Amino acid sequence: KNRLEWLALDDDDRRYNPWSSDQPLIKKLNDLRAKASELSSTEMLNLLLEVLDLRRIMAHWGNIPQRMDNVDMLRKFALQYEDNCNRLHTAASLGGFLLYLNEMAAGEKDARGSGEGTDAVNLLTYHRSKGLEWPVVICHNLEKGFRDNLWGMNIVAESDHVDLDNILANRWLRYWINPYGLQLKGTGLAERIEASPEQEISRYQALQEEARLLYVGITRARDYLVFPSRKKPHTKWLNRCYHEGDEDRPTLDQSSSESIWTWNDQPIIIHPEVIHLGRDFTQVEPAEGLLTYFEKRPAEKNYLPYLIDAGSYFKRGSLKVNPGTFKGYSGGAVVADVQNLHPLAKLITDFFLADDPARQADQRMAMAEGLIARYEAEDFTNGIEICQWSKQFYQELDQYGAGKIYRSYPLELKIGNQVFKTDIDWLIVTKDRCIIIKNSKFAGLKDRYSKHAKDKAGWFALCERGIRTIFGTQEITKLVHFALGGGLLNLKVTEKSPKKLL
Repeated sequence: KNRLEWLALDDDDRRYNPWSSDQPLIKKLNDLRAKASELSSTEMLNLLLEVLDLRRIMAHWGNIPQRMDNVDMLRKFALQYEDNCNRLHTAASLGGFLLYLNEMAAGEKDARGSGEGTDAVNLLTYHRSKGLEWPVVICHNLEKGFRDNLWGMNIVAESDHVDLDNILANRWLRYWINPYGLQLKGTGLAERIEASPEQEISRYQALQEEARLLYVGITRARDYLVFPSRKKPHTKWLNRCYHEGDEDRPTLDQSSSESIWTWNDQPIIIHPEVIHLGRDFTQVEPAEGLLTYFEKRPAEKNYLPYLIDAGSYFKRGSLKVNPGTFKGYSGGAVVADVQNLHPLAKLITDFFLADDPARQADQRMAMAEGLIARYEAEDFTNGIEICQWSKQFYQELDQYGAGKIYRSYPLELKIGNQVFKTDIDWLIVTKDRCIIIKNSKFAGLKDRYSKHAKDKAGWFALCERGIRTIFGTQEITKLVHFALGGGLLNLKVTEKSPKKLL
């Protein structure tokens, strides 16, 4: 149904039967609406090109290289628009990008792509052609007149020597203004300027720059080099470069077979031929070639993240969690300012992990005071208190039996195509069981410890799988260490239907 027929329907029919809603492209656009709401202009454009496979569609319209280059130019404009927004500290939006394109079109700055290909003609300045090469090069604008840079801003060097320690030494800026403009010729100022040494220097520098620039253009050709000219004024630029500024002396003589170039000290013989071309040329359409594509874009798939998030891995109800009773080993920390609670908890756990109660007292005290200074915790704890808490903590661990203690034990568990990685704060391996201890910096009230411990259930369940696989132990005790509360809470976690390990 065409657009006009759809507009002729009443409001209810148009509301429940959107125009072209049954078309594949329109369906895909509707599906992308929710996803595109958070995308930038560039991301949205790239998404449309890929999902709708627009390049393949445009290739059927012909003139493939030009159309593909136009697409790339549009993507370049999108990036330019976002760069402008970043520079001006303004928000970028799709509507703003469309306005940006309208402004470029109004200013005739919306250039199309270069259309590069085997049959394309590249139009570049001599400067921009540096470093490139083509089979055929036509050096345009050889009839241009000579211009030096005497007027305006110039750098004047008082010495040929360059001091690398002071690059700007012996150099200054000279700014000469032409008060007569185009009527300078014939004035006394013009005569004095022509006879001045500054004019000679300026002319010499301009001739050297012209020669360097023309050299770049001539050496871009691989097979053929074309010097186009008119009957008048001939190739002035070429003449000046080869005859020390004399532009009336011809460089290439159509009546002579000898050229100005030599090879192995011998002149290169040329075969001059003058071809007169009219202003109108026959247009030749380039042959259409095939465009090589990658395979079609596959349908979107949802992939699981490679790293397992313990907090969301288990579905609701798949774990049975029973928190035990909190058992304190010390009176816990008492701090008036709640802002100091988190750094104090970090200080306690760091010291406990590094401490060994069997070490000499002065060594333990020095380490405690060093950590306290690093955390700037002198106002709410001291070395004696920290060392005493640590000693009480390890005495509590002794209640679970003698065994080997691992600190910050790295664990990696592969489940299907996913991997669970973590560090167990304390792992105690005894003869008949393993004890997993996880530090908690929770600063809430003790009556909320059980609820907080339940949030660690997924982490404990995954750690239990890994430890049982490594050590073969069936009995595993899981403890949450509340650093600020000075105690441990036993947590029983059971998987109702354990997922199979691959």
